[in-house]
Parts: sequence; C-alpha cells; structure tokens
Amino acid sequence: MTVGKKTINFYKTSGISYREYDKIINNADLTLPGNYVLPVRFSRVLFREYVSEPDPDCCSEEQLLTDAVLLQIRHRMHAGMILSNRLEVHPVQDGTKLTGTVECREEIGVAKDIQD
Repeated sequence: MTVGKKTINFYKTSGISYREYDKIINNADLTLPGNYVLPVRFSRVLFREYVSEPDPDCCSEEQLLTDAVLLQIRHRMHAGMILSNRLEVHPVQDGTKLTGTVECREEIGVAKDIQD
C-alpha cells in the first residue's frame, strides 16, 4: 500500500526463490464517489516462475522437421508404406525450408472375385 509517498509492505521477506521469473504488478487507486482519487494506492505484486529451454540445435531441428513431414504423409495414406525418402533442410531468411521426394506404395484398389 502506498499512502502519499510512503510505501507500506505487507509481507515478511523480499527474497525471491526463483531463478527466472516475471514480475507482475497490479495497481488500484482508492477512489471516492464522484471520481475523486485519493493519494492511496494498493499494489499486488506477483512473481511467476518460468523455465527457459535452449533452442534446438541445427541437427535436431532438421530431424524434428523431417519426422513431422513423414508422419503427415503416413497419416494421409490409408493402407501403404513409405519406401524411401530424400529430404533436405535449408535455412532461409524467414525460417527453414524442407524440399525433397518421398516414394510410397499404397493399396488403392480392392481385390474382388469375378463372378460369371
């Protein structure tokens, strides 16, 4: 709480036990009817921990991208299999580009006996 220029804290310790955190402050001024603002402010300070993860290195990024593409192809096939693939990953200005070919065999017909 802040009254004029004097701040009163309502907690025991100011130690933060997080290594990486965001500090979120919500302020509310004490206002009387008629929109008269008093020199009293209530502040709520929230510390929210977060964990930073390292960016994937080039090799794992390539592997993640190729695995995702092959998984999408497998899901689109009804009854088939991937025979071979030649996929290449190239960095571009806005991100990463994957090019290549995938050879698949898929059962697209249904076997039925011919009756005379």
